[in-house]
Amino acid sequence: MAHSPSSTPTTVPAEPRAASPASISSTESRGGGPSVAACIIGDEILNGKIQDTNTRFLAQQCFQRGLTLNKVEVVGDEFADIAESIRRLSAQYDLVLTTGGIGPTHDDITYEAIGRTFGQELVLHQPTLDRMAQVTPEKFRQQRDEGARKAQERMALFPAGAKVFYPREDLWVPVASVANVFIFPGIPELFQKMLVPWLDHELVRQAEDGGGGVGDKGEGSGAARSAPRPFIRVTVATQQPESQIATCLTDLQARMGNRVKVGSYPLWRNERAKVAVTFVGRDQTLLDRCAAEVKQAVDGFDWTET
Repeated sequence: MAHSPSSTPTTVPAEPRAASPASISSTESRGGGPSVAACIIGDEILNGKIQDTNTRFLAQQCFQRGLTLNKVEVVGDEFADIAESIRRLSAQYDLVLTTGGIGPTHDDITYEAIGRTFGQELVLHQPTLDRMAQVTPEKFRQQRDEGARKAQERMALFPAGAKVFYPREDLWVPVASVANVFIFPGIPELFQKMLVPWLDHELVRQAEDGGGGVGDKGEGSGAARSAPRPFIRVTVATQQPESQIATCLTDLQARMGNRVKVGSYPLWRNERAKVAVTFVGRDQTLLDRCAAEVKQAVDGFDWTET
């Protein structure tokens, strides 16, 4: 589309130096923050009994803190499947979170599966058992028979080398971690209460460690490092169909490289627009320039997502 010089915004320049994708690590390619992956564990997710809401909450919280959630996998309550997923994700990403499978019943096997993955036996973590009795004394005292007592202890059996962090004073449930794998409950209310303080704690810890040694994956540099800048999302919309705007967006993405991620999303049954276009990055000025260029090219307008 041709425009007169007076009406056309300055074209956003291409990224100064293009690096080969193979030479960019998962962390570097996302702007310097640690790479994040999640393993969602539970037959109830795979058979449709329960809708997974933890993934969306995790993605939102990572986005707000400038972290990229690179991958999410869902596996059932099977030792081999959990171990295979954890072993691969742990090797590829800096932070790996698991949700689900840490309750008192026979199908809660996450602690044992992760222990097997890293060659660690399960041991009773007495501080967690003590905390359970302190935070929920009535429920703890009710478990008088041997079966109920063992079920309670099952929730405090962690891999021998696990580190334990208690994110909230009003909860006895900890985030146990082995290497760079952090184990969370699957109950959405618990997961949400625990994730936010844990994320903030982990980012502070990384900054103090100099950004290296995420989890126990490597050695920190020892130099202080600031937390990654939060991501920003700018959205515009257009009445033009995706097929008509595809070339414009493809060209812009090629010029932006890793600085901005351009997304296109059809809006079904919407009278105001046919497509929403998003620009995600850390530089507000650059995002605004991208949005202005696309609005000019596709007769677009600002759009607020609902």
